[in-house]
Amino acid sequence: MEYPIENVINKLNKDEFNVFLPVLKIGAMKPIEVLEKIKSEHTLIKKHIKENFVINSGDFNFHKKIIELTSGQIITTNYDNAFEKASNGLITPSIYTDKFNKSQINKSNEPYIFKLHGSYIEPSNCIIFEEDYNKLYDSNSEAIEKLKTIFAEKTILFLGFSFNDPDINLIFKNLDKAFDNNNNKHLRKFIFKKIKLNWL
Repeated sequence: MEYPIENVINKLNKDEFNVFLPVLKIGAMKPIEVLEKIKSEHTLIKKHIKENFVINSGDFNFHKKIIELTSGQIITTNYDNAFEKASNGLITPSIYTDKFNKSQINKSNEPYIFKLHGSYIEPSNCIIFEEDYNKLYDSNSEAIEKLKTIFAEKTILFLGFSFNDPDINLIFKNLDKAFDNNNNKHLRKFIFKKIKLNWL
């Protein structure tokens, strides 16, 4: 499996960063751990997101099926615009930084695409490094308050991540803080019982 971080390291082509390529391949370090090691190159990382996460064409049948299954109520940690394409541009994405669009999420049965970790169109606001995760999942974050409401009122279907995946575990670790530990552990058990799939 090739990670986007490998493309960034190849572009940098610096000996001090190239050593992480074999480490990633054998799984000795997680991508987010390597990102922390090359954090000094954050400008190039954000440029890579802006240039490589825009999708102009492709097969969006899988995304369309998810939209149908969920009545178009989507939360995604992906930076790309696949769901926007799958909806034929009919669903306006709500990036976690957009106060108005975010405030409208879950107020009715209207469809939404809640981009919890940001979008390629705002690479400076993408959740990339561990400090970004910590800042976002702070209990005072408006985005997390919205997420709490959705989790409390809806059945959540996780697609695309194993529950052993380091990224989803980092999300749940931070949600433990946001949901005041015990509440989120109870919620997590509820999610596992409800549906044991993966995160999108």
